[in-house]
Amino acid sequence: TVIAGLSPAAKALAIVVEARSTPDVVLALVPSDKDVDQQLSDIRFFWRAMEGADAQAVERAVLPFPSHQVDPYRGMTPHFRVTAARARALHGAAVGTTRIIVASAAALLPRVSPPDRVKRASIELKPGSEIEPPALADLLVDAGFDRQDPVDEHGEFTIRGGIVDVFPAGDTQPVRIEFVGDMVESLRRYDPATQRSTEVIDQLGLVPIREKFADDPDGTTLLDYLSES
Repeated sequence: TVIAGLSPAAKALAIVVEARSTPDVVLALVPSDKDVDQQLSDIRFFWRAMEGADAQAVERAVLPFPSHQVDPYRGMTPHFRVTAARARALHGAAVGTTRIIVASAAALLPRVSPPDRVKRASIELKPGSEIEPPALADLLVDAGFDRQDPVDEHGEFTIRGGIVDVFPAGDTQPVRIEFVGDMVESLRRYDPATQRSTEVIDQLGLVPIREKFADDPDGTTLLDYLSES
């Protein structure tokens, strides 16, 4: 089916209608990264209205997939926020929490790791979860996190005995994970400036902040994620 002549808002509505009629992830392809922001906003508006979802659910369901925004021939690395946003969209598509991905045409060019590899670098934690703190640290390194102490920037983590501090890319504050042996006892957000706890949370999802892993030289494309869920 080809639909033409729609305004940007009408396109967003048509995309939402299509996404609600299929179990697969829907790719909304736009010409440039400037168009990603506007289309993302419009799609989230209609998704929230039609699904009756709260803001957090909408942000999980509709995600951007920006381009690297750097010249690949100059050896420059993309900004952390760009790679984290791309990795979050890939993970959401791989596990089925994302319904619509808004991408620029240039964003589809770089190769990415396949869904199974992205899943292996992810973990869901809650009180009672069992994992050795050193094993969690290894997973975070694999996922692209940088080991720093103290943790005060996105993408950092540290381990001190039975405590692991980590700052997920999409969160406003870092999280302190307290262990008793190999079992998670508590999860608390904290203020990195004062180190004081601000909120007790009941679960934490840690997803990769890289889209391509060194042990996967060939990779795949975003298109292979669209029917993964």
